[in-house]
This record gives sequence, C-alpha cells and structure tokens, in this order.
Amino acid sequence: MAVPRRLRILSVESSGAESYRKAMAAWIAVLGRTGTSYTWARTFPAPLAAAGLVELGSEVDVPVLQGGSPVAEFWSLTLEYLRSGIVGHGHLSDDELDTARARLADPEFWDLSPAFVGAWGRRPAIGPGVDSDGD
Repeated sequence: MAVPRRLRILSVESSGAESYRKAMAAWIAVLGRTGTSYTWARTFPAPLAAAGLVELGSEVDVPVLQGGSPVAEFWSLTLEYLRSGIVGHGHLSDDELDTARARLADPEFWDLSPAFVGAWGRRPAIGPGVDSDGD
C-alpha cells in the first residue's frame, strides 16, 4: 500500500536512497499481507477517543538512522527475517535486498528510520470520587 502524498514528508518513501527506499517499501508490502496497515498509527489518538478514553496523548519518535548503528541493525535484521516474503512475493531480488542491508551497515549512510508511534488514554471516571479502577 502506498503512503498518500500528504503523509510522505517524513516517510521512508521519501528517502533519496533508492535501495533503502525500495527495501522499506517491500517491508510495508509484506506487512500489508498480514493485515497490518503502515499508515494506521497516524490516526492516533483518534481511535482511543472513539473508544471513550480520556486524557489522551500521543508521541512520535523518528530516529535518525546511521548505517551500522543499533537502529540500522534493527532494520537490517527485520529485512533479513522477512527475506522469504520480500523475495518470494517479488518485491525485491536477493541481490537488491543484500544491497539495502549493505547500505544499512555502512556508517556513511544517514537517513530517517520509520516512525514509532505511542498513544495512551484512560477510561473515564464512572462516578463522583470513583475512578475507572473502582477506587
């Protein structure tokens, strides 16, 4: 699933590094095959509000990725773990995936990692002096 144009500003789909961009697009495609939506996290905290939670918040972390760093290794290992789905479904060849993983190991490579989104809320109080936990 492609990320809508208006959401691409910090998306991995906006990366100037072709091998990294293609590998992360393959990751997004493999996630899509499991029913996971890459763009779903951008809707938060609205789903929590819709569920009736209060005191909502959310934060986004977009790590700067340097080749060879722990963040880069995380993504390299993720791609390796998903290799059979990435290659097997024709998203990338083995060579293309190896090129992307080599880039992720290169300390001269800098880019942005996919964003990590956290969101929270709590159930509202159920009566005067009684919170949602019954205290």
